[in-house]
Amino acid sequence: RFSWQAPLHSTALTTLRQRLARAVEGLAGSDAEQGMEVEPMQVIRYVAGGHYAQHSDSGWPGHRDVSVLLYLRAPNGGGETCLLPNSWNFTTLAHISPGRYRKHCAKIFAAAGGSCFAAAAGKLLAWRSDWKMDGSLEVPGAHVACPVLAGEKWVVSAWISQPC
Repeated sequence: RFSWQAPLHSTALTTLRQRLARAVEGLAGSDAEQGMEVEPMQVIRYVAGGHYAQHSDSGWPGHRDVSVLLYLRAPNGGGETCLLPNSWNFTTLAHISPGRYRKHCAKIFAAAGGSCFAAAAGKLLAWRSDWKMDGSLEVPGAHVACPVLAGEKWVVSAWISQPC
């Protein structure tokens, strides 16, 4: 991970949390706002080269049912968010050179069956991280923040979580 982030604890953020919860109620259910209060929202800044490798938001510190990204500022190049397919194997990229990964991240993940979204200021991206009946993670919980190629990307990240 190459980014800067800070938690947003202010009670002045209640309105933002309420609006985000309403926007994702269809994914999260009627208790979305309560689930967003479990952990603070984060503001994240990615500069050129900034990225977050393939990962899942679920697990520690508790189960995050829904992940939410609100794009505040879009980069001039790169910075896509890719949701990985159900069949994703985290060793799939072992043969990809770092230079190719940096320049073609979204194309690589899309070719492997991922769904990639370009950052656009004011847009919201949300997805579920459901557990299968056998206890394994149902993707698209796994995702990646592709490297920013030019400019900066700013997002607010929030989760609808179950308490630990």
